[in-house]
This record gives sequence, structure tokens and C-alpha cells, in this order.
Amino acid sequence: MSFKTVLSLLAAVQAVQADFSHPLHFKKVDAVAAKSIATAKGRLVQGTADLWADQGFWFSNFTIGGSSNLEILIDTGSADAILNPGIYKPGSSSVNTKKTFRISYATTNPDGSGTLSASGQVYRDVITQHGANLTVPQQYLGAITSPKSPPTFPHDGLIGYAGIDSSALGQTPFFQSLCDQGTLSSCRFGLALNADETGTLYYGSVATDTFSGSLTSVSASDEWIVTGDVTVNGATVQRSASIITDSGTTVIFGPTSQVKTLFQKAGIQAVTNSNGITGYYACDAPPTIGLAFGGNNFNILPEALAFSQNGNNCTASIHGTSEFGSQWLVGQAFFQGKYIDHNVDDGTMGFANLQ
Repeated sequence: MSFKTVLSLLAAVQAVQADFSHPLHFKKVDAVAAKSIATAKGRLVQGTADLWADQGFWFSNFTIGGSSNLEILIDTGSADAILNPGIYKPGSSSVNTKKTFRISYATTNPDGSGTLSASGQVYRDVITQHGANLTVPQQYLGAITSPKSPPTFPHDGLIGYAGIDSSALGQTPFFQSLCDQGTLSSCRFGLALNADETGTLYYGSVATDTFSGSLTSVSASDEWIVTGDVTVNGATVQRSASIITDSGTTVIFGPTSQVKTLFQKAGIQAVTNSNGITGYYACDAPPTIGLAFGGNNFNILPEALAFSQNGNNCTASIHGTSEFGSQWLVGQAFFQGKYIDHNVDDGTMGFANLQ
């Protein structure tokens, strides 16, 4: 599934609705103070956690409350920790907030189609990321109670790495909590997703030994939206596109007219259907399509460009749609083969090709 939050609502007698109207602040004074204290105590850390792909999505292991060794989807397109029905077992520090939530997601199927809604109970409890061994002692989370089946997410649930503006619970997300409590040496994380369905999540640092050349950093207008160019064979076909990056979306969506132009330039056959535009090309002659940031171009891997294959006929992982207005929604078809840095301290994203 892919999980770009499009509607978020808390509902109960004491419910609080998330406010999406205020601008995002990338650095908080309390986080800076906490980091200073942590430095004095020698507690600043960097960490890494293994990732693996299944059903087109990326997962890592967490312990949440009394539920251990959970397989949790890593989603930079949403902000909350949400668990499937029956997964959450309260730990000894659990707090039932007596509030409920309702949340909706788009691009929920492996091909990028579909929407879903779920509701449940809000708790606070301990969340620990395995491998990196990073813990937030009182993190807000949602335990889905409806629908009870089928499971809302593959495996056990989802943790979002976007900012609080994307939070349906209206609370500080897990990653920002790590920063605010002064745990990390730098409030940033990096995703390195390989074509062989393995990967690594890096906390608090940039893993310069994993990529070639230097990191190309650009300003992010939100967590995590950047401006870039769409390219074919390194030549720009769409300049200054607004790009929502989302590790919880498998494919790439662009405005219908822009994708139609892209397909024409790339020699991809465009077919109009009820969902927009789908592209087809010969698998033995894949086009070279990329995104450019800060003057540096990053091509989509050929194996990631092909969403599916039937003989020598490949379906492109890029689709034209009107669902996201003038913005592009760029999922992990682009992430694969890249190191992508998410720097909250500086309000930037960085891109590099993996070695």
C-alpha cells in the first residue's frame, strides 16, 4: 500500500482535530535545548535500522508497548504510528487517552490506486526502533478498531515520518519526538533503498559511504515537498514541478497533461483509462526518465520504471492523474537506487545515487 494522508480527524467527546493551516517550523527551540543537554551527558547518537520490501512497500522492526518484533511500514507521506486491529498490546507504561481517531489515506494499493479509512483508539506508549535501538518513552499512537478485517496495512501497521502538520492524531510524530528529546546528533534521517529489496534507515547522520559523489541538497517547503525538474535523457521536459516525496507510495503520479507530454518525449504509448493515463513501452528498450534537483539529474532505475511486465510489454510506474492537482506524487519507484536525506534541522532534502 501507499499512504499519503488526505483526510485526518479526531472524534470523541474530548477529541482534538489536527490543524493543517499553520506553516511548518523545521527547528524547535526545545529540541535545540534538549540536544545541548544530551551533548553534555554524552547521549547523542546515530543509528541504523534494516529495511526490506514486501508487496512494494518498505518495512522495519519495532516494539510498540507490549507488542514486540512488529513489522511496520515506513511512510514519509504521513505522520502517525497506526497499528492494525488486534496488534497493539498495552505495555506497563501505556496510557489510554480516551480519545478516538479517524484517518483516511490515498494511493493504498500496490499500483497506487485505492483509498481507505480507519478509526480507533489513541494511546501513549513506548516505541522502540530495532537495530537503531532508539526509543520514545511516551509516543502517541493509534490502534485501529474499525474495520476489523481485512487488515488496513500489510503486516502490522505503519509509522509516518512526515511533520506534525500531517498528523491525524494532532501529536508529535515518532521521529520528531526523537529529535525533541535530544536523542539524535542531528534531526535528520536518510533512506537508502536498493533494487534488490533491501535497504537501510539512517538516523542522525548522512551515510556518505553509501553513495557516489556529493549529496545534492534542496529546500523543502514542507515535510517532504521539494521543487524539481522532470527529465528525459537528461533534458528537461517539465520545469519547476512541485514534488511530494512519499516512501509509502509505490509509483509516481503526475498531472495528466504533464505526464502526456513526458510520455510523448520518452516514446511511451499513453493509454487513457478511468484512472487517468497509463504508459506502455518495450521492455528491451526502456526510456531514460529522471528528476533533477539543484541542477543534478537522477534517473529512475530501469527495473523500477517497469511496474509490471508481460513478455516484452512493460507498464510504466508513472501515471497521469488529476487527483493531486498540479503536484507530482513521487513514490519509491524513484527512491530505489538513491540515498534520500530528510533534514529537519535545515529544512532540506538531499539526493545521491547509491554506489
